[in-house]
Amino acid sequence: NRLAGAWQRRPSFGMATAQCELCDESGDTVERRVYRAIRLAQGPTPGDKELPESLGFIKRLRKDWLAAGSPSRCIEVAGGHGLVSLLLLSLGLSRDATIVDPFRPRSFDTLLSAFREAGLLPESYSLQYDERPLDEAL
Repeated sequence: NRLAGAWQRRPSFGMATAQCELCDESGDTVERRVYRAIRLAQGPTPGDKELPESLGFIKRLRKDWLAAGSPSRCIEVAGGHGLVSLLLLSLGLSRDATIVDPFRPRSFDTLLSAFREAGLLPESYSLQYDERPLDEAL
């Protein structure tokens, strides 16, 4: 799998598990669980650069997101594979996500299945994919 090397090189992007705010009960990080889920996914997945870029975006966004009172709804415009929305749901930063993109790639369905199978999504969440031209959807 394409992400296997990235998983081995950067399992938590330099964040020690003990310092991680986003660890599960076993001390494993959500990031590691996401990498494993994508590595084991059956089907097309986004390119190698997508997960580190999406996680980097979320990390930069997180402080402002929390300062804004953790908005419960995310609209990911030109979202393609929907990785940002799936990460926001997995990290508990959103309970409702809509991905807007005129083309829904097969990798979205692969990622959604992988996140579900790995138990990364909250028990109660809403996720929609609005497959329309952006000017119609917004």
